[in-house]
Amino acid sequence: GEIDFLFLRLESLDLITHAVYGALDGRGQDDAAGPLLEAYRYIDLRLARLDALLDRDDWLVYVSDHGIRS
Repeated sequence: GEIDFLFLRLESLDLITHAVYGALDGRGQDDAAGPLLEAYRYIDLRLARLDALLDRDDWLVYVSDHGIRS
């Protein structure tokens, strides 16, 4: 059948953020490189592939439970 609703939680990104951000914060990660940006780029790529599979009237909504400064 057709999917009416899909909820996806990206737990790995939250775990990576909590695991490595504290160490990166003191060094002032400049958002041009590093483990968090690599994870963000990978997730962006995967979300773009998912978006390409959607119909024109489908919605893809991506939200965060909290922000980060880097």
